[in-house]
Amino acid sequence: TICVGSPRLEMTKVADQNVTAVGQVRTFTLKVVNQNAVPANSVSVDDYLPAGWQFASGSASWVLNSGASPAWPGMAVTPAINGMRLTFGTSASIAGTDDAGGATGSANDTLWVQYQAAATSAAVYGVNTNTAVATGTDPGNHPVGSSTGSVQVTVNKPELTISKTVTP
Repeated sequence: TICVGSPRLEMTKVADQNVTAVGQVRTFTLKVVNQNAVPANSVSVDDYLPAGWQFASGSASWVLNSGASPAWPGMAVTPAINGMRLTFGTSASIAGTDDAGGATGSANDTLWVQYQAAATSAAVYGVNTNTAVATGTDPGNHPVGSSTGSVQVTVNKPELTISKTVTP
């Protein structure tokens, strides 16, 4: 197969809230858009949780559509977990774009992945950066990758209140 051009995958990532506490579950949404007219095949997403975060089992799903915000949950996916890396093996084929990666076309040029995770007591207090990247192949079976998407979530320290009363 002769491939003229290649897919151009762009990753963005958001969290439902940018501040959390230990044990609070946060929802992360990843969006992979193919910005070129050439399809990307066998696409998977690698997400790198910050140290001390834990994936919420059973929370992940994915949607392939034309770019409009999807209704969740989508198709269930269980990531392979290797240390802090979550690999969402969707094997999706992201079509070439027909609207420059927007939400007005009819091509399924956007892959969405959503999952939940929580900071544990081993998480760093303060800013935690969570990153993700997508990989796949072009029609000639050559590897392609996306830009890196990241989101920062601040883990607040627990607040303790101590009160003392004296009774005679």
